[in-house]
Amino acid sequence: MFSNFKISTRLTVGFSFILLFLVIVGSTGYWGMQKMASEITALSDKGDKLVEYAQRARANINMMRRYEKDMFMNIGDPAKTEEYKKEWEASLDHFRQRTDAITRLLDSQNDKDSVVMINKLISTYADGFVKIYENIKSSEIKTTQEANKAIGIYKDATHQSESKVIDFAKKMDKLSDVQVNEAIFLSNKLQMSMLILSVVAVFLALFLAISLTRSITIPINKAAALVAIMAQGDFTTRLDIDQKDEIGLMTKSLNRMTVQLGSMIKDIVSNANSLTSS
Repeated sequence: MFSNFKISTRLTVGFSFILLFLVIVGSTGYWGMQKMASEITALSDKGDKLVEYAQRARANINMMRRYEKDMFMNIGDPAKTEEYKKEWEASLDHFRQRTDAITRLLDSQNDKDSVVMINKLISTYADGFVKIYENIKSSEIKTTQEANKAIGIYKDATHQSESKVIDFAKKMDKLSDVQVNEAIFLSNKLQMSMLILSVVAVFLALFLAISLTRSITIPINKAAALVAIMAQGDFTTRLDIDQKDEIGLMTKSLNRMTVQLGSMIKDIVSNANSLTSS
């Protein structure tokens, strides 16, 4: 696999590959964990906001009912009546701002429909309150008892809206917990996947490092063994290593040297025998 590359080239390519693989695994894991953490935070924040807005909407309903009672109790004081009417209107505006904010955060059409129903109930109550306020101004309603009786037919709308807001807040709180738990579960799965990938990356790196090392050490050990054989006087053994790197060049040189030394020794022995015979 590596025998046709120079040693410096294979080392550079091999370790660059290992580094690149580890960087990819690490970067992917970091990106995935960051995205999952961001998703969990976003889900948690969204759920918290929905619950908060729902609770504030409920508080606005209670404030409207409070200012309604205050206005009826001061029915004989036009200045107080106007003061509490403005406070009531401010609470109504705040309520609608809360429900608008809730709607913008919602994804489910069923949940949006629930908010629409709550707004309709409050609109029914608000229309009735304004009608009674006009009757107070025109003196058609003159006492607290008459005002309370007149608003009675609209009271059910406020009770229903408050009940629906409470149920909505509970539902959003529960849904937020479920979504966050699901996100945490996926995060744990991602962590496990990244752990497995990291282990695989380590084993691949080890395999590549061992392969690179063996591609260098095995032919060098064979060359060392050949030199040891030559030292014992055997010049018939050859290295069978077909590589085009520095080791391949060394192998060819050793084989040539073995042939030449063997030939030289034969010549020396032959000349010595000739001299002895003479």
